[in-house]
Amino acid sequence: MKEYYNKINEVIVRLNKELEVDIFKNSKERKYVDARSVLVKIMRDDFFYTWVGIQKFMNENNCIVKQHGTIMHLYKRFESFKYSDKRLRTLYYTIMNEVISQRLTEELINRIRHIEDPDKFFALEKALDKLQI
Repeated sequence: MKEYYNKINEVIVRLNKELEVDIFKNSKERKYVDARSVLVKIMRDDFFYTWVGIQKFMNENNCIVKQHGTIMHLYKRFESFKYSDKRLRTLYYTIMNEVISQRLTEELINRIRHIEDPDKFFALEKALDKLQI
């Protein structure tokens, strides 16, 4: 879980920089709520946090969330504005692609390292050659 925590912190730094906000500032101003919506979407969909887990994470970072229903609302809010707000949608997909591609790369490297059967390794090598990777 520590690895995920570090990656989430990278996402938070990126969101704060791109949107020029402090996500954990207790403010109901739209730009802060939008930034938290993107964060909740990423935490829920990519890092597989539960609603209560996201609530605890927010509370640990001094962004007081009294009910996990608030987190659910932020998640649904993103779903509703992702079609109308091109900037947030683009930022979300950019971050997701970076996080997912990095995770896939790490998983593939680990799987390749654990291939013991030479025939499987050569089959993988041929498949990668066909894909020109």
